[in-house]
Amino acid sequence: MEEGQVNSLGKNNSDIENNGKERTEVTFPTGKKKADKKVFVITPFLIIVVSLGAFLFFRSKKSTSPEEPTPTPSSFEETSLPTATPTPKVVNKKEFEIEILNGTGISGEAVFLKNKLEELGYSSVKVGNAEDQDNEITEIFFGKNVPSEVSDEVTGKLKGIYKEVVSKIKSLEGMDIQITTGLRVGQSFPSKTPTPKASLSPTLTPTTTPTPVATSSATPAP
Repeated sequence: MEEGQVNSLGKNNSDIENNGKERTEVTFPTGKKKADKKVFVITPFLIIVVSLGAFLFFRSKKSTSPEEPTPTPSSFEETSLPTATPTPKVVNKKEFEIEILNGTGISGEAVFLKNKLEELGYSSVKVGNAEDQDNEITEIFFGKNVPSEVSDEVTGKLKGIYKEVVSKIKSLEGMDIQITTGLRVGQSFPSKTPTPKASLSPTLTPTTTPTPVATSSATPAP
């Protein structure tokens, strides 16, 4: 073979001589195509497995976590709408007719109570004596038209003065309130002084002597 002539492998003779032997290119199968196919198949499978595992993990964690207590209505701040304050009824105390009867026999008890009620603003007050003069309990009779503001005030005032107070509603004529006084706190009935009885003095019968005569005695006066 002449110099410079190309051999059957596409190499010229000079290259063969210079290298001493012919270089053969050897290729090894890398299996890249097969690996690509395996990766393509495994990757979606791994995604599904990971997603399923994450779903089950978070679901089990949520089921084991303690449930938060449901807040009761009392834990919330309640906001109430403002309510209208009722206007108090104006009571004219001077228009109520009151009668006070002394029921203890102790002088000045009816006048004493009259002064106490006038201090509250009741000006139309009459006084007198009750039929019974041995009342221990103080009785109050209110007419049906007397408002609760007045009855509560009068009753409360008397309870602070007398031992025992009883209040009732009764139909009254010519007046709105009638009070029969009893004993005040720390008070008692005065002791009664017995009336002395009249005593009879003996009458002397005159006698004459020396002639004996019959004697007579007079009947004592009551």
